[in-house]
Amino acid sequence: MYFFDIEDYCASVFPVIGTNAQNIFTSAPGGICSDIATTYRATRNTLYSNVSQWYNVSNPYSITYQFTPNQTLTWPTSTSTYTLYSGGFTNFDDGHTSVPITLPTTFYMNGTPSSNLYVSTNGYFTLDSGSITRFTSPTSGPPSTLCGNPGDNYLSPGTPLSDTTTQNVWYRTGYQGEGRHYINLLVYGGTCCNTSTVIPTSWVANFYRDTEYQWLEVMVKSTSTIRGSAGPYDVSGVAQTPGTATKVWRGDLNGQNWEYMGLGTVGTPETPPRTCPECDDYYNIFMATMNSLNFFWDDAENNFQNIDENTYQTFVDTMYENVRKLKELIACVDGDKFQDFTI
Repeated sequence: MYFFDIEDYCASVFPVIGTNAQNIFTSAPGGICSDIATTYRATRNTLYSNVSQWYNVSNPYSITYQFTPNQTLTWPTSTSTYTLYSGGFTNFDDGHTSVPITLPTTFYMNGTPSSNLYVSTNGYFTLDSGSITRFTSPTSGPPSTLCGNPGDNYLSPGTPLSDTTTQNVWYRTGYQGEGRHYINLLVYGGTCCNTSTVIPTSWVANFYRDTEYQWLEVMVKSTSTIRGSAGPYDVSGVAQTPGTATKVWRGDLNGQNWEYMGLGTVGTPETPPRTCPECDDYYNIFMATMNSLNFFWDDAENNFQNIDENTYQTFVDTMYENVRKLKELIACVDGDKFQDFTI
């Protein structure tokens, strides 16, 4: 598109070619092309609005939990937001919770689904059924184990620990929308097998499930003694030594194929990433070209007056680049292929 193309569109009233032609580089088109400028502005605004709507639908923000590396949880300073487990234990030594904690949805571990969770007195938890074995690392089961601080531990509710805390199991469950569920376990336990004041083996485990993954966070209290290896069971062996810094694992929705993500936390960022984050670059560049074109079209009736040819050529190049970026954006999101589009 060149200048005479725009003027020829309006030539039925004021011709720009021939005896009565205007010099478009010295006199403003004024009202001659006000209609086309108005039409272009409306078309431009509709285009960018529609592209924005299409992009948000085609490449939405991810609704899954996200791993944030190099962060850590802090040990809860209060149990006020937790529920105290009060269902009893099969035994305080080598036992587990008698009554299951009900999960907010069905979770899976090693292919086994269940909405029932059992906490062992030996520093781990299981789904579907309890376990009394003294494990020191995640095992296949059944039931498969998810370990916080596993070993020959002891858990007697109400019994004091040497750090002035009291042995108990606390928990909370919830739903965070868009298929995201969680359970937080706060376990104050000791070492076997004293009923008097003992060294703590206390641990936290947060278990998450979204529409794509299951996640596990584990940390131990700074006053606790380390007993074994933490993490979920997986055939590849992903267990890690627990510590006061939060460690994270991610598995599929069957509770299999777990991988150790590293030190960090699990959550939903204020601005979550797109499902296809790399397409954001194409989108942002395309939307930015709108500002370059606005110079010509927001007040087109006057802005064409005395414009030099170099400036106008920049406008033409921007128009072509605008189309190029739109094609690149569509190709990124939808995988559509286009013929080369060159200036």
